[in-house]
Amino acid sequence: RGIALLSVGELLMLADYAHWHFVVALEQPPLQVAGLVLFAAATLWLWRVDSALTRHFHALSPADHLLTSGPYRLVRHPRYVGLLLSRIAATLTLASVIGWIGTIGWMVLVLRRIAREEPHLRSLFGPRYDDYARRTWRLLPGIY
Repeated sequence: RGIALLSVGELLMLADYAHWHFVVALEQPPLQVAGLVLFAAATLWLWRVDSALTRHFHALSPADHLLTSGPYRLVRHPRYVGLLLSRIAATLTLASVIGWIGTIGWMVLVLRRIAREEPHLRSLFGPRYDDYARRTWRLLPGIY
């Protein structure tokens, strides 16, 4: 349900950009260009994460091996990093207050999902996951 609501919000963000312009002060060309650059970086990051996942799942018995290389050596949830960066980038580019509300919604959804996934990963990988969690950050190195 949350993803469906956020998807509707993304359509409203496009309408805000195209027609409504609720907060004109957000329309700052330097921020919009930064949003485009951030979107390109997020796309490259997701490509790198997906490449690591593809290699991992083509290996023998990937379910027995915890993925800790590539982007996973930096953060435990790199796909979520890419997702959130792309949402921030779209919001900056489209200069939409609706986009910022949606981005906060995505952040809440991702944090809730992480809170549910990490216990599952601990049950699958046991002490290996605990060790991995001690040496990596969830989403932002040095912060969270």
